[in-house]
Amino acid sequence: MKTINELKEKIESDVKDEMESINIALCNGVHPLMLFVPDFYKDGCKSEVINLTRENVISQMQEYIGFAFEKARDQRGISAGRSIWKFQQWLWALEDTEITYFDFEDYGIALLTKIAKKYGLIVKDI
Repeated sequence: MKTINELKEKIESDVKDEMESINIALCNGVHPLMLFVPDFYKDGCKSEVINLTRENVISQMQEYIGFAFEKARDQRGISAGRSIWKFQQWLWALEDTEITYFDFEDYGIALLTKIAKKYGLIVKDI
């Protein structure tokens, strides 16, 4: 599991990277790992920071997996791509070394299925 400092460094690096910054912009300027890093919250909102634990990262994946499948099944290219990018970030934080190939041929359906099965994510119709 990555540390808060590693997440912070990655986010700061991604903001400076041309391609990664596009993905962040497509997420309304919110990197999915920011939720775990207090430095990215205003002082009055720091109580909303999600504790960085394996369970909480997987919980974020669970909250998002249904939406990701919906976009993939509807062949919504940009939205499906954004979903895969978010899962890449969460898997990086979890230091997953098994899921490293992010094939997008089927809008990510096969990859999302693999992630859901590995992490026990509940999804209708998979």
